[in-house]
Amino acid sequence: MGAERQAMIDSLFTRYGSPSKDAEIRITDFLIRPDALDELDRVQYYDKSAEETIKRMQYHIELLTAYRLSLAERYNYIATSPTIPVVRLKRHRNYDGKVFYYLKTFRRNINDSREVMEDSKTYPGTERHQAIADYKAYLKSHPGIIAEMDIAKSKWER
Repeated sequence: MGAERQAMIDSLFTRYGSPSKDAEIRITDFLIRPDALDELDRVQYYDKSAEETIKRMQYHIELLTAYRLSLAERYNYIATSPTIPVVRLKRHRNYDGKVFYYLKTFRRNINDSREVMEDSKTYPGTERHQAIADYKAYLKSHPGIIAEMDIAKSKWER
């Protein structure tokens, strides 16, 4: 990505002077029908208003074009980056004291270690043995997969 396009993307994703992960574009203008205007200065005012709105729209069209190019680059990066499968079994205690086990599978990008969840299954605390059995069965059916199990009680639960 070129420096000019990166600057455009950065300006699009800036909110209140700080970088942001999301952006919102709103372009509004209040116009009056030309045949309803009777004074020259009001006609000139609304003409200037329409001209400024067109400039804002053209600027945002350029921003969105740069954004689409960046999306295409990101799509190609994600589509061609090598990934590895990961399975994770995790114990979680809710605020109300109930325990759940989460068996999740992910695809981990080798280049940047970002993970995308592919599947998730939840077990209530009473089904601990079933969660562990399903985890082990998944490991057996997918040799070489990265496996992570975190089912120990936290130090505050003891």
